[in-house]
Amino acid sequence: MTDGTDSFTAGGFEATDDWTNADVPELESTGEPVVVGSIASFHGGDTAGLRLRNVSADGLEAFVEEETSKDGETWHKADSIRFLGAPSGPITDVSERHIGEAGAIDLEQPDGDHWHTIELNDSYDDPVVLTQVMTYRGKDACHGRVRNVQPDSFEFQIEEWDTHNGPHTEETVGYFVLEQGSHTLPDENPLSDGTPLEVRTVPTDDDWSEMTFSAAFGSDPAVVSRSQTENGHHEIVTRHRNVGGDGLEVRLQEEAARGGEHVQETVGVVATPRRDVEVGFGRVQDVDHDWTAFDFETRITSSNPVVLTNLDTFNGSDTAAPRLRAISSTGGQVRVEEEASQNEERRHNEETISVLSRPEGPIEDENGNSIGWAGTFSFDQHDESYWHTLKYGGEVYDDPVVFADIQTYNGEQPAHVRLRNVGPESFELQIEEWDYLNGRHVEETIGYLLLESGTHVLSDGSHLHVGTTQATHQWFSTKFVPDYGSKQPALLTQCQTYNGYNEVVTRTTNLDAHGFDVRLQEEEGSDGRHDVESVGFLGIARPGRSTPRYETDRVLDTAVEGFSVEDCAFAFDNDFPAGQYTLPQPIRLPFGLGTIDEIGDTTNGMCGGMVLAVRDYFEHGVTPWSDDLVARSPPNSPVHGDQPAEDTRLFNFLSERLFDSFVPGDGNALGAGIYQTLMNSANTKKWGQVKKSRNEVMRDEWENEIKPTLDSNTLCPLGLIHVDTHGNPLKTGFNQIGNNHQVLAYGYTRSGDTIEIYVYDPNYPDDNEMRIQFTKKDDLGNWFEPSYVGSSKPLYGFFAAPYSRKTPPGSY
Repeated sequence: MTDGTDSFTAGGFEATDDWTNADVPELESTGEPVVVGSIASFHGGDTAGLRLRNVSADGLEAFVEEETSKDGETWHKADSIRFLGAPSGPITDVSERHIGEAGAIDLEQPDGDHWHTIELNDSYDDPVVLTQVMTYRGKDACHGRVRNVQPDSFEFQIEEWDTHNGPHTEETVGYFVLEQGSHTLPDENPLSDGTPLEVRTVPTDDDWSEMTFSAAFGSDPAVVSRSQTENGHHEIVTRHRNVGGDGLEVRLQEEAARGGEHVQETVGVVATPRRDVEVGFGRVQDVDHDWTAFDFETRITSSNPVVLTNLDTFNGSDTAAPRLRAISSTGGQVRVEEEASQNEERRHNEETISVLSRPEGPIEDENGNSIGWAGTFSFDQHDESYWHTLKYGGEVYDDPVVFADIQTYNGEQPAHVRLRNVGPESFELQIEEWDYLNGRHVEETIGYLLLESGTHVLSDGSHLHVGTTQATHQWFSTKFVPDYGSKQPALLTQCQTYNGYNEVVTRTTNLDAHGFDVRLQEEEGSDGRHDVESVGFLGIARPGRSTPRYETDRVLDTAVEGFSVEDCAFAFDNDFPAGQYTLPQPIRLPFGLGTIDEIGDTTNGMCGGMVLAVRDYFEHGVTPWSDDLVARSPPNSPVHGDQPAEDTRLFNFLSERLFDSFVPGDGNALGAGIYQTLMNSANTKKWGQVKKSRNEVMRDEWENEIKPTLDSNTLCPLGLIHVDTHGNPLKTGFNQIGNNHQVLAYGYTRSGDTIEIYVYDPNYPDDNEMRIQFTKKDDLGNWFEPSYVGSSKPLYGFFAAPYSRKTPPGSY
């Protein structure tokens, strides 16, 4: 790491209307401590600010202070608090460039009209100022207000709410001045490239305004804001909600007795990762065989973070273990990886996975005692009999427990880490593939965590319970002593011994605050029985805090760039009111039987028209929403949840595109014949049969139409067969074509032979998990019938629906 003074810190806690004690992590005592904070959530909507007292290098006291202009009640629901801290003096980045300063000053407020001028020690190009009243000598509700921010000064007052008289007794006021822009701060980890700090301004009023971050902070950053102007003279504080890894929403809040409206002000916003998390831990829910991206609660201050996982649930009984890839300082990707000794099908039910993250280096308890080490190293596996030895670098542990995970995905064969000979000075490990594979594995990076057995408390308040238990192929119950009260901890488990030579992973279930059940699981091709092994476990939780659920996003192997269901599809669903409408052009019936000029009504939906129209709008980069209805990015984002009314431009375009989906271009009604063909076809071809089976059609459609279209970064409309008339000679299915469906494919994933096509479904416009799932086999007789995940309807077949581009209307 480059030089610089590690003087800046950030953290968080929860507070109510009662005083709360909070720690301030890593705050040096070289100068008077300065802390500024914001209420990060909006659980209590009453107008409120943050008050502090007893601020020191070790901690502070805080409470949420409501104003009382409307009533005398000051009770406030628990809200999240985020804060920044530094000793008074200059603030420098990793290159020792001066980017700001912190200071503290004692002043009183003689009346509501007086402004103090604060002279700075340096001059700045575009500064942002954050202030905080850090003492509680005056009991009237108040906060800091800033105006006239200049390169070398700013004006400030202790602003009481209008319900009070304006004068306020002397308080100690802390302030930060930071240059606008993106900066990198130093931190204490020698393996870190530094910690990002983002300083921005955003215009806002009493309505919520969105702000996005350009840097990566983790899913729970420390964000503090203050108004920089006094365009409106009424008293205000800033409030936050929906703070996450991508940004936040911010607004102004006047006292409750006023009308609530406030003119636009410029608000300064400062964001950085929290520094008060010693060991990051959380849960990733709804993980199956597809890759799921997750964000840590806070950025890990290491270029090579250690990430460890545990399968907490047993929703799928096939032998499986978590597998990681794309690990970074802010998150990674995880999937449930099944072995395939019995068959190539690797689909797995959704599971919950515990994730623990930690920088490389020593681990100490709250008293500074060494209790373990976290690290990474890379190796390949020559063969299944070779074991690597890792020594502790001279450290000796009384009763160590080791956890290890593969951090990379260089080799795609299912694999995990196996341990043996865990001792006071070293342990052995290997990359263990399943027995049906050859045992050789390419180089991977392994992350490991070594901890002394026992119970420990870390400086961030985390409670650790580290131990071992015995396990076989049968379920064993293990208890946490002491337990975690009402909070479910995050969990790690790993086999520590090698008593049974068959490949094995641990599986857990019934995790709660009191304990968990654990067993060993061999590959399905074995007899399933396994000798007794010693299994290490780690439970971790923080008192008064639930284990966070990490923000996640599905990762597709191939996806159309720039398309998402949320931003690029219609917000309304396919539930149109009854109504009659005229077709844009007549449909000619065969054999001179005339034309169809109208259709009965829209109660059966317009899925085909919606699917083609979404592709039209996406490819043209225009929006169906008028300018007064849309003001967001990307420009074709739908924001209107109501179906367009009959005879509007959009309604007429959808009806036109609906019949284009059945009658591609030439007005020939027999264009819908593929629906009838697949409804009447068998899944597999019988001897002597000429017509293609459903499996043949699906294989050819996937290989020749759907996959090439998606691989070329193009959306692909699909027809879905929900009606089966095969084997019933009295039913042709022609009058049931409308009971089938159309969707729009935008990407796919592949796990072994299991393929999932992700689609926009007009029936579920806000669901980005709708997908067609099937298993592709060379032997068409062994194809698994497709399923439609997210829908209760059966799926008998699918195909690429015809598409010809049309220019959509710009608005309706």
